[in-house]
Amino acid sequence: MRARGRQRGVAAVEFALVLTLLLALLHGIVTLGAILYLQQAITRAAEDGVRAVALMPNGTVPDAQRVSDVVFDSLAGSLMVPSPVATTFASRRAWVTAHVQVAVAATGGAITVSVTHRYGDNPLMPMAGMPWVPDAMTRRATMARPT
Repeated sequence: MRARGRQRGVAAVEFALVLTLLLALLHGIVTLGAILYLQQAITRAAEDGVRAVALMPNGTVPDAQRVSDVVFDSLAGSLMVPSPVATTFASRRAWVTAHVQVAVAATGGAITVSVTHRYGDNPLMPMAGMPWVPDAMTRRATMARPT
């Protein structure tokens, strides 16, 4: 009977330890998923910007403002905008415009659209600062200049 009395509560302590580890693991998986989603959204936006260049008249210099507008519209439709700001498309686009940089470069026979988002300033999940979480995400899309 004495041994049984000393064992009371052990299951609760073991459960608390295991639950803590499982919740930390779940949080890490969700954070990694959010980062991968954001990287895909930024890559897609860069590709949309390059496609916009393809629709411009042949032989013209890419209009950086027009390409940036296409990239901003693409990102405004994603889940990267914090929910308090994401009430309307205009507010989402304004947030994206303030937090994302777009660069259009025409070098030689190629056109490159670079999209940069400083994830460390606006993390989707509160794990920024960890060594495996990027501070800034830059994605590029390149295409041959239309002839």
